[in-house]
Amino acid sequence: MNLHQTQLDRFAMSQSTFTRAKDNISDLRRAFIEMAKGINPTHFLTFNFYNYYSMEQAQKRMDEWNRQVHRRLFKTHPSVTPDEKALVMVGYPEYTKRDHLHYHCVARVNPSREDWFLRIAPERWNKIVRTGDLHIEPIRNTEVDLEAATVYMTKSSSFTEWYISSDYRGTAFAAGEHAGNTRH
Repeated sequence: MNLHQTQLDRFAMSQSTFTRAKDNISDLRRAFIEMAKGINPTHFLTFNFYNYYSMEQAQKRMDEWNRQVHRRLFKTHPSVTPDEKALVMVGYPEYTKRDHLHYHCVARVNPSREDWFLRIAPERWNKIVRTGDLHIEPIRNTEVDLEAATVYMTKSSSFTEWYISSDYRGTAFAAGEHAGNTRH
């Protein structure tokens, strides 16, 4: 079994735990943290809108950002396998004191494309959401940084509008077998 299949299995298993835990908020939070760890994230992202957006409007913008970034990262790299092209992201919404929506996400970016990602991702977000910005922080020490990122992401009590972005067509998320929203 290759590393990618192991990651997919871990991701699907944490999704199963997530589904079983949805009736208990603390279990749900722990399950989300395990699910986020299951994608082996490399970055912590904050998508700011600085204006009023509904959840649906916000997620459409995030979907468009994901498509544009993915296209720019990999369109000129035909030798990169589909598994290496995956730009996987999970996150939760939060509202500012001014009632502006933003999302905290963890994401896995292909290490060979990280420099390019850091250069194009914020610029693409500004093109899609002119009032917004995108903050990107690397997750360096997986155990410490990832724990801090996922705990921070899940500080809100709302676990109903989480965001998933995945190129993994074979996962439970891509098949729509979960309690949240699937975005491709």
